[in-house]
Amino acid sequence: MSHHAEELCTLLVNDIYGELSSRVFKVLLRQGRLALPALAQHSKLPIRQLKHGLAVLIQQHLVLHYTSHNDENTHYEADWQSAYTMVRYGKIIELMQQRFGDDAGKLVSNLLLQGHARIEDLAKAYMEATGRNRHGSSADAPTTNGETHGSNATAETVDSPAPVQGKLASTVTSDMHRTLLKLLNAGFVKEVQEIQFHSFADNYNTAAQELRRAGLVGGTKGTKADLAFQEEARVKLKRWRDGDDEDQLNDISRPRSVDSPAPSRGTKRLKTNRNSWAPKDHDDVDYQYAEAGDAVPIFSDNLVVGVNAEKCKVAFRSRHLVTVAEQQIGTMTAKVYSELLRLLEMRIPRCHDPLETPIDDEDQLAQAPTVSTLVLSDSIDPSITLDSAIGKATTAVIDTADLDVPRKRKRKRIKHEEATVDGNASSDEEEEAQDMNGNIPEVIPDPESEDPGSEDYDDEEISTGPGTSLLQSRRKRLHDIRQHLRLLSEPPLELVTLMSNKSHGEWTVDFRTLTATLKRTALENIIHTRFGLLGLRLTRILLDKGKLDEKQLGNMSLTKQKDIRATVGAMHSAGFLALQEVPKDNSRAPSRTIYLWYVDVARVAKLVLEETYKTMARLLQRAASEREAIRGLLEKAERTDVVGKEEIYLSNGEREALRGWRDKEERLFGELGRLDELVGVLRDY
Repeated sequence: MSHHAEELCTLLVNDIYGELSSRVFKVLLRQGRLALPALAQHSKLPIRQLKHGLAVLIQQHLVLHYTSHNDENTHYEADWQSAYTMVRYGKIIELMQQRFGDDAGKLVSNLLLQGHARIEDLAKAYMEATGRNRHGSSADAPTTNGETHGSNATAETVDSPAPVQGKLASTVTSDMHRTLLKLLNAGFVKEVQEIQFHSFADNYNTAAQELRRAGLVGGTKGTKADLAFQEEARVKLKRWRDGDDEDQLNDISRPRSVDSPAPSRGTKRLKTNRNSWAPKDHDDVDYQYAEAGDAVPIFSDNLVVGVNAEKCKVAFRSRHLVTVAEQQIGTMTAKVYSELLRLLEMRIPRCHDPLETPIDDEDQLAQAPTVSTLVLSDSIDPSITLDSAIGKATTAVIDTADLDVPRKRKRKRIKHEEATVDGNASSDEEEEAQDMNGNIPEVIPDPESEDPGSEDYDDEEISTGPGTSLLQSRRKRLHDIRQHLRLLSEPPLELVTLMSNKSHGEWTVDFRTLTATLKRTALENIIHTRFGLLGLRLTRILLDKGKLDEKQLGNMSLTKQKDIRATVGAMHSAGFLALQEVPKDNSRAPSRTIYLWYVDVARVAKLVLEETYKTMARLLQRAASEREAIRGLLEKAERTDVVGKEEIYLSNGEREALRGWRDKEERLFGELGRLDELVGVLRDY
């Protein structure tokens, strides 16, 4: 882990969870895996405070732990990637609100705040966020049995809630469980298991030990046996992670009526969406807002759930690709692409799977999930007009004389009684009907390639009958969708790939190739900004041709060597170009050595990531410094009696300073979000 990434993660933890937690987290980042006594020695904290800090970090999945069965010692290590996810908390909440509504945003916000939570605790926090308690009353209202809120509240006793209030509380609980079921089926919320609190190495060693105890390690030894054993361990570890192993699953209750008692353990489990095409719903789940007594999805209070950060990365990747499509092609095509990616997301649990067996690009593309044009047509909002975004022209205004494409020609059949033949000529021979210039006067269109939206479109299948207009509209809709998908499949980006012609076409996205293209584009934009057009031209030549010396580079770029020498030297000093020495003989004299320039994309991406981490850390430090400068004013503006009444309680100077701070905060965190998008392209997508 780099120094700048460590600094960024420590600042994030300190900003949200305080100095104690950030101090413990920083020690674990620098020292690595430590037991509790060693951690206390390095942090110089008492054991009691250390346990408090570890409890917060483990609750937020920022620290992993593992207890050895041999010596029963517990070791702790920091998870810096989980700490970096805190940068995306706002994006995650916004994403849930856009896809599932405000209630889903509140639910995910509570989960992010708590790290992971039991259903019972989550329901309490959800009702507080919606302004209601379990009895359906307002959160600010007095409670029963003389309890009060705050020191100035009156000890007003409230009778038991009316039946309508209890019914309202049940409705709020039902809404929360319905929203939770949607998030579980979509994969953005997952069931929290013990394996998720252990590091990958600890889980792999545990799986290997169980395989050895089970006797799956035979007497054969060698490379083949070791590879087979490692594959078995990965398969078992993958089952544990995905929840397919019975010993790793926690029970989730069968959907029941709101008023029915909680079920006993051992009831039906919920299969969340990990690798499934469609949400795996319960057979008896009612998605409608049922009347009293009907079944609604109520889960066990002991079920522990958390936000699935890996699935959120998949959604962020889709959103980035939609933005690229909108910039390169258009808004309507981007909407079609967005729906296609949303359907593909159902079968993509994560962007990169470390437990998958490595395969080449062709095999991966053949195994990629696909979406047919028919399914996509049913999923797109019917109110969206797709044909207005694609230019059209009738066949009368298209000149096909210069097209180098085969054309079907209309042939004139010669009648047998009118023909004069010699030899063995057949009576059903055909000859081409030509005009004086030898041109074909008419072209017969291909029925499969006809344009349903054109005036000459006619299909015998839908030419008659009461549903003619509906069928024509559907055929035209399918044609428009295919046109948008064809635009997306065009080079150089090739955002989609046509796999087959079944169901009017089956489409997929080659994410591996596409993300490599996006990474290269991002690096080229940075090089263009820092080194100008010449630096960008040299980079593209080296990426396309490979290793070249200075003379070849000058010839291909049509630039003199003395002109490119300064740019190449600056790029080499910055780390964007690498140099390889190839001696002509054993003397290795500089005059007898060939110097080849090349671009190492992985190295450049790592370098840019380090600089991005550093910039993000500086932005957080600047925001903290600006906030500390007006700390008193912010505390005053956040008081409950001042919120909404700033014109009365704040002076003109204070209001101006507050507006200035909010403007700075917006610009600082806006830039932080843009840098996070660059990190996603270079590292996560």
